[in-house]
Amino acid sequence: MRRVVLPRPKLRSLTRAIVLVAACASSAAVEASSGAEAPAPHRIAALYTAESWRNTHGGLRAGSSYLDNLDLQIELDGERAWGIPGLRIFGYVLHNNGGTVSEDPVGDAQAVSNIEAREHWRMYELWTDWAIGARRAASLRVGLYDLNSEFDTSEVAALFINSAHGIGTAFAQTGHNGPSIFPVTSLAARLRWQATSTFFAQLVALDAVPGDPDHPSRNTIKLDRDEGTLWVAEVGRQANDQRLRKIAAGAWTYTAAFDDLIRNENLPARRHDNIGAYALAESRVWDGASDNDVRVDAYARAAWANGRINRFDKSFALGIVATGLLPARPADRLGLALAIARNGGHYRRTQELEGMATDASECAVELTYRAELGEWLTVQPSLHHVINPDTNPSRKDALAFALRFELSWERSFSLGR
Repeated sequence: MRRVVLPRPKLRSLTRAIVLVAACASSAAVEASSGAEAPAPHRIAALYTAESWRNTHGGLRAGSSYLDNLDLQIELDGERAWGIPGLRIFGYVLHNNGGTVSEDPVGDAQAVSNIEAREHWRMYELWTDWAIGARRAASLRVGLYDLNSEFDTSEVAALFINSAHGIGTAFAQTGHNGPSIFPVTSLAARLRWQATSTFFAQLVALDAVPGDPDHPSRNTIKLDRDEGTLWVAEVGRQANDQRLRKIAAGAWTYTAAFDDLIRNENLPARRHDNIGAYALAESRVWDGASDNDVRVDAYARAAWANGRINRFDKSFALGIVATGLLPARPADRLGLALAIARNGGHYRRTQELEGMATDASECAVELTYRAELGEWLTVQPSLHHVINPDTNPSRKDALAFALRFELSWERSFSLGR
């Protein structure tokens, strides 16, 4: 029997984890002894996420990998600090260790891990948000911005590790360097209007090319007229106290021109219709009589992109999450999810012309359990079955297992006057 050797985490990754564990333990002791006090207006937080992966079968090869991600955030309340009503300032620094699992060994297209990225320190978000009006129903957010923090997002889907449950695959693939999402973001201006307590509408204009596609590891922030703008609009209804928790629909368009996947003498080689749309819904399927009873939530998403320009013309995702299955562990969650990305006809035709066969779609199934072991520690084993990895007929279905853990620390503070 062959001995399986898991990869050793990098020393820097272990050092970050140890430092964060010490900070968490120190913070817990301080908060326990401080008693009940009025919350401070500002917040600083750190989150260390690590994953140990083993691809047991299929994909590119059997093998192991280690990924980690460090998030450092600070949020300032402008009203409490400087007397400016409705003002918030947010900063977010991100580091990844550069480990891979989709690139190697799984070889899938939808990215089974949502923290896989090149090794780099980067300023991920830096924005100001100003809520205006008597009810502060409207807000303007300007700066370096993660589109998926507010658009095409689902609280139920946030449990899952596969990237397809963050933002829809059909949307995530678009643009010259992807839209402004993890791991590289761009400058943006977002306007949001909370029409009622449940209905909302939001619109954002973003630099269409985050970072530098030729140098993915560089922190590059620039505005180039030739790169154009990405416009995204979303409307929806969100009511956490009702069975239908959320329903939303959005659409996007790029102003720049893109190459047609198939060159045709009778049609222009460049197209100005890189557009798409998505819809998602969340529902409380089962609600226990008390806070300690089992609760079951479900979500579904469908997205469409122009298949003349983009590889995937359609993507679908759905998931179901049960909370509190074990009476002694009411915060733990068990989830089962499915994500499908379908190749467009133009892409399949281009592959055929190059003598390469393709399957119609890639399908990823995820089974995961998130255990809350404390206020600062969670452990999450996750099983992934990828059917038709990268829609390549020569690749066998992949079966991969991940063990994720998160160490978190958060502290509120006040600015001295």
